[in-house]
Amino acid sequence: MSENDTSIDTFKRWTVPVLQQYLRIRGLRTSGKKEELVALVYSANLMKIKQVLTPAEERKLKADQYCDKLKAPKGIVPDPLIDLTSGWITESKGVSMWPPTMYYYIATFLQKKEDRSLSYRLMKDYKEGKAYSYFTFGWLREVCYHHIDNNSPYCFLKAECTASQRINDVPHTTWVLLEKVSGEIQTAYWKLSDALLPACQNAAVFQYIHHNYTHYEPSEDFNVLSTETVTTTEGTILPLSLPETAGNCHDHNELLEKLKYTDADREKILQETRGQSENTEWFNQRKGRITCSRMHSVFTKSETLKKNNAVNTESLILGYKEKNSNIPALKYGRIMEPVARRKYKCILLQRKHQDLKVKETGLYIDTKKGYLGSSPDGMVECSCCGSGMLEVKCPLSIAHTIPSHVNT
Repeated sequence: MSENDTSIDTFKRWTVPVLQQYLRIRGLRTSGKKEELVALVYSANLMKIKQVLTPAEERKLKADQYCDKLKAPKGIVPDPLIDLTSGWITESKGVSMWPPTMYYYIATFLQKKEDRSLSYRLMKDYKEGKAYSYFTFGWLREVCYHHIDNNSPYCFLKAECTASQRINDVPHTTWVLLEKVSGEIQTAYWKLSDALLPACQNAAVFQYIHHNYTHYEPSEDFNVLSTETVTTTEGTILPLSLPETAGNCHDHNELLEKLKYTDADREKILQETRGQSENTEWFNQRKGRITCSRMHSVFTKSETLKKNNAVNTESLILGYKEKNSNIPALKYGRIMEPVARRKYKCILLQRKHQDLKVKETGLYIDTKKGYLGSSPDGMVECSCCGSGMLEVKCPLSIAHTIPSHVNT
């Protein structure tokens, strides 16, 4: 029986242990009746959910990825975290030796990411000044310089960077490999504990240290190597997420004051979080806020607090965990949501609604109470009935059936 055969009858012929093994190696639930397991396997196969790596396989993959970062176009460079234990020059003495890295090189580097969604997020963060905000808040610590050796065309910049959403955690170790003459970025990396992770916007923060010594503001248009005519655009900078904002406050009163937004701020967050679960900024802006899906939990917890004010509520609000996007029920919901939205629009059109608009949307926040937010599945508007919100539910449990009062 081929796994590529997507007929559900194929999986019905599998035994329960075989079904459970198929689900187990993909990190999926293995309990339930056989018909439930068949439905899960069928969905997982249809959605092409890959096997979950073992801890050993994951460690090897990350180690191989790190080794690849040390392979520069003009040869392999030493590991700055292991091989270069001495010879680092402090920031005050070494900044004059830094290569002339321009904005162009940073933008080019961020756009080279194979993960297009990651590339988009990093580029957007950089353009909107998040890297600069990390610098101004002092999250990037002293930047040290290493020339590797006199014959190497490359050099390293290395620093520790405080996690923007976990300011009390151990700082990340961040390094950037640059070409000495041109200033072109070859690769960048940040290390958290024993994890090997791809570089993030922390690498872009290095650019602003250089400005601190040359007295440039990041908003200025400049190129120290030549004169260029450029056009700048003005607009609202995307506000920091709630955890990032909280990291810069001394108490809850200051936080509540900073969580008051202008209409322009609200619109910026709304626009930049469109796509919701397909948009990393939606997750970022949603963290720490009381959203509709959390409202019931917050309410019940508040009732508990009336009886015992020592109850820890931090995990309730700040403990958002991004669920595994490959869970069959979630994946099915994402696939079917646009289908359901189109069907809903067709039904309204058949009912003769005039000037009908059904639009996707992002995260709405309350401008006066910025800790409140909501993400409707759509906004509906017509000239005959006015405006309203759309909430879409596509349960995997009733896939391929017509919803009714019996099965919903």
